[in-house]
Amino acid sequence: MENKLLNLDESFDFIIHQLQRGNTVEEMKNNTFYSEFEKVKEWQSKYGYEFYIYSNNHPINKKPQFHLIKKSINLECRIFFNGEIHDYKGTRRLEKKQRKL
Repeated sequence: MENKLLNLDESFDFIIHQLQRGNTVEEMKNNTFYSEFEKVKEWQSKYGYEFYIYSNNHPINKKPQFHLIKKSINLECRIFFNGEIHDYKGTRRLEKKQRKL
């Protein structure tokens, strides 16, 4: 019984966190959730890329996406979370081995 109460508390905490971050009940029903990625800063400093995550407030074709930018090599691309590359700005492209998820 104690485990069930703990799971219920965690579920309510999760819902409250989602609502505080701007997610709606309708979006959660459609499996859209707010997430935080702690490793991004470490990855940015290690490889020199800028990484911007846009979800519910900045969709392209109603899909959330992220921007990957590396100014030193003139690369900027917008990528959907399913791995599909939307477009590039700049002169460089991601190599095939970098595109694999």
